[in-house]
Amino acid sequence: MSDGERTALYFIAQVLCVPKDKILLIDEPELHLHKSLMNRLWLALEEMRPDCLFIYITHDTQFAALHTYADKYWVKRFYGNNRWEIEQVQNQDLPEDLLLDLLGNRKNVIFVEGDKGSLDIQLYSLIYKDYYIVPCGSCEQVINRTKAFQNTAILHHCQAYGIIDRDFRPETALEKYRANRIFSLDVAEVENLFITEEVIKRVAKHLGLDEQHSFDSIKNHIIQDRFQKQYTQQAALSAVSEIKHQLETLTIDINDDAILESFNSDRIKIIKNQKLDFYKDVCQNGNYRDVLRCYNEKGLAKTVGHFLSLQNNDYCSTVINLFRKGSIGAPAEVLSNYLPSIADIPR
Repeated sequence: MSDGERTALYFIAQVLCVPKDKILLIDEPELHLHKSLMNRLWLALEEMRPDCLFIYITHDTQFAALHTYADKYWVKRFYGNNRWEIEQVQNQDLPEDLLLDLLGNRKNVIFVEGDKGSLDIQLYSLIYKDYYIVPCGSCEQVINRTKAFQNTAILHHCQAYGIIDRDFRPETALEKYRANRIFSLDVAEVENLFITEEVIKRVAKHLGLDEQHSFDSIKNHIIQDRFQKQYTQQAALSAVSEIKHQLETLTIDINDDAILESFNSDRIKIIKNQKLDFYKDVCQNGNYRDVLRCYNEKGLAKTVGHFLSLQNNDYCSTVINLFRKGSIGAPAEVLSNYLPSIADIPR
């Protein structure tokens, strides 16, 4: 029999043979058991012995969160000489499995967009090595969870920050987020960090290519072949974002017609034309950093690899590997001009 099979049978026998109305203390219920089997096994045993009180000591936060109605406690601090500080977990704003992860982590936290295992999360983990990086998926989740963390008393032993893409957000919106320790990159999308001038030139140098020629080729591709054909669409999306922001911040009485007066067709046209003029100027001026700041296209970094004799789809992973090995410098240093300042989030 495997270790897992022997462990499962041992647990089953012990629980079924315990006299009535006893307390069962189970240390590491996850030992030698696959996660899917562990959850099913213990839930079944609890149903068979409703007369007993089950107390689990576990490092598996998902297993703890599975017991929705159970009381949960965490070891906040150990002072030595068998002196422990234990606190009950109580929270209504953060998902319980996430809350338990944060408690067990004990590092300061950065909530970011993206999914677990994605290249942008790997990049953040290399930049902020001393932080616990929590991917949240959407920008809205980053904002909500950062605020919820700050309002959760049990987590006040840690600091929480949020990092979001700049996207099409106006500066007034970004300033409001900063007041809640939510900061934006100085590029439209986190993927644009992979195609900054600093990164391109360092990768080219490492590969034995001409740095300036490689950068100029990619710059021309992004501005002339991509952005020049899309800037009117980008301007329209930016105008929609601006209108939404102004509507969200508008304060009116429920019977007031100010919203209709403020956002008639003429007002919308003005905003649209302003954005179109701005994007047209960025396109004509050809300032590469300005383009990266306002150009939202997540797949952009996957179109440049061939300029560096790489497969397009391999470019971003190559950059990650080079950063990880230290071959092109430390990412926090190379990308410092595009990240929140050290005063905002110490690195």
